[in-house]
Amino acid sequence: MDALLAALVGTLAAEWGDRSQLFVALVAARSGRPGEVLLGAGLAALAASLIAGWAAGAMTQILSLDAARLFVALALLSAGAGGLIGRKTPDWGEGWRVPVFVAAAFCCFLLAFGDRSQFLT
Repeated sequence: MDALLAALVGTLAAEWGDRSQLFVALVAARSGRPGEVLLGAGLAALAASLIAGWAAGAMTQILSLDAARLFVALALLSAGAGGLIGRKTPDWGEGWRVPVFVAAAFCCFLLAFGDRSQFLT
């Protein structure tokens, strides 16, 4: 239970003000269909989490406990350094001609894949 709480708090801190949250809010406000946007974002989060979980399961087979601890330390350091580096404003897909569900799912998957929260988890 302690590990679950630590993972929850760490992920919550890493996700606060993330690009995917801003994208979902912007697209939901512009499209006027927040249900489709949330469904697409949920599907993208599920897909990214399944891929990350599969990769973590595969890595535990080949990494020792010390190497896993080193990767966690590097993930924490990179998450902290990434928070200090400024980012340019991404293209929000204003000129796209695809359904809102597809745009939300695709963009949220790209924004969430390889994000700080995946490495921390």
